[in-house]
Amino acid sequence: MRKSLAIVCLILAVHITGQAHAQAHAQAPAQAPAQPQSADRREQQSSLDRRTYSNWEEAMSNYDYKAAITMLDIKTDSLKRSLELQQDSISASHGYSELKNLLLQKASCQKNLYNFYEAIDTLDEALQIWGEDPVIYANIAECHRLSGNDIAAFMFYDNAVRLSPDNLFLRIQKMMLEYKMEEYGNCLADGRHILKKDTIPAILITMGNCFNKTNRSDSALVYYGKAYGMNPYDYRTLEKISNIYLGRAMYDTVLAMSNNYLERDSANYVIAPIKGLAQYGLKDYKESYETFKKSLEYGCDELSGYWYLGLCRFMEKDWASARGWFNKASKLDTTDVNLVYYQAVCYANYPGKYTSEAEKYFTKAEAMIQPDSTLMYKINSSRAEMYLKGEEFRRAVSHFKAAQRYDTLQPAQIARFGYAYRLLKDYSNAMKCYEEYFKVGKEGSSTWKFVKEEVAFIKEEQFMQEF
Repeated sequence: MRKSLAIVCLILAVHITGQAHAQAHAQAPAQAPAQPQSADRREQQSSLDRRTYSNWEEAMSNYDYKAAITMLDIKTDSLKRSLELQQDSISASHGYSELKNLLLQKASCQKNLYNFYEAIDTLDEALQIWGEDPVIYANIAECHRLSGNDIAAFMFYDNAVRLSPDNLFLRIQKMMLEYKMEEYGNCLADGRHILKKDTIPAILITMGNCFNKTNRSDSALVYYGKAYGMNPYDYRTLEKISNIYLGRAMYDTVLAMSNNYLERDSANYVIAPIKGLAQYGLKDYKESYETFKKSLEYGCDELSGYWYLGLCRFMEKDWASARGWFNKASKLDTTDVNLVYYQAVCYANYPGKYTSEAEKYFTKAEAMIQPDSTLMYKINSSRAEMYLKGEEFRRAVSHFKAAQRYDTLQPAQIARFGYAYRLLKDYSNAMKCYEEYFKVGKEGSSTWKFVKEEVAFIKEEQFMQEF
C-alpha cells in the first residue's frame, strides 16, 4: 500500500521503545500520551456532548452533517496519532484504509452541506495520505461538477477511469461530461466501450444525440431505435425519432408511430402534438386542428399549440379564427417575424375593412427583419394582393414592383400585376406583364384563359383609341 513520503519520514522519526514495539503486534495501535485539548477542540467536544448520537454514522443517518463532521474530526485525529506510532506494516495498512474511509465520509458530509471546496480540500488530504485512488478521484470530480467546474470534473473523472478502466460508473460519468462539453467524438468512443459491457438505454440515447448533433441522423436513428425497442414507453426517445422523420417529410410513418404510442398513453403532451404535426404535413388540416386543441388540454407548449392552430385555420382560409390563434401566440412571443407576417395576411384578406391593421403588421414585420429576400418577397406580394382586392391599384403596382426586387414573381402574380396595370389603363406595362406570363404560365389553365381575355380587351381598347 502506497503511503505518503511525509508520513513515512514521520514514523521513522518517532522514538519507540522495545516494549512499545512488542505491543504493536499484540494489541490495538498504541495511543500517544494525552495532550491538553485546544480551545477549538474543547468547543467541538462541548458541542458534541450536547448531542445524543453515539457515533458519526448515527449523525449522518439523521442528516446532522455538522455533528458528523465534528465526530469524524475527533476520530480522524485520534487515528492519525495512532498511525504515527505504528511500525507493523499490516496494522498500518488497515489504519490507512480506515483513515481514507473517514476522510471520504467527512467529504460526503461537506458536500451535503454544499461546501464543495471544503470537501475537495478534505479529499486532497486523502490523496496525500493514500496516493492515487479512483474512488477519491471520482469524489473530487463530483464536487467540481456540482460547483460548476466541468473542465476540472472531467480531468478527475479521466484520472479515475485511467486507474479503473472497466468501472462502468466512472466511464458513464466521464461520457456524460464529454457530451455536455460537446466532445462528441470522445463521448462516442466511451459509449462504445460501455456498450461492450452492458446495453444501457441512456447510453444508446446519448450516442444517438451525438450523431444527431453532428448531422449523422441515420446513425442516430439506429441508436434511438435500439433504445426505444428496449423501452417502448420512453416517449422522449420516440420524440427524437419522430423529429428526424418529420424533417424528412415521412409524415405517414410519424403518424403511425404516434398513433401506436397514444393507444397506450392517449394524453401524452409530447406525442400528441407530434401527431398533429404529421397530420399537418399530410395536409389534413381539420384533423391536425383537433389534435392540437386536445394537446393544449394535455399540457403541451402553448406557443407551439397556438401557432399550429392558427396555421391550420389559415390553410383553410378561416382568417378570423386564424387571426385569433395568432394573436394568442403573439402574446407569448413578440419577436417572431413570421407570426407578425401571418397576422398581417389574415387582416389583408378583408380588403377595405382591415387595411390599416394589415398595413400596421406588414410595417412591423419589415422593421423586425434584416432584409431577408424570401420574407420581403412574401410581405410585398401579399401587400400587393391586398391592395388589388381593395381596388388601390397604384399601391398594388408599387408592391408588385417591390416584390420583384427580391425574387421572380410567380406566374399567377405576374398576371395580377398586369391586371393592376390594366385597371390603371397603363396598357403598355400591362401587355409587358401578360407577354411575360405567356412565357411561364400553364397553357389551358384558368389564369391562361383570363390573360388571353385581358390581351384581347387591351387590343380592342387600343384600337378604339386610334379613332
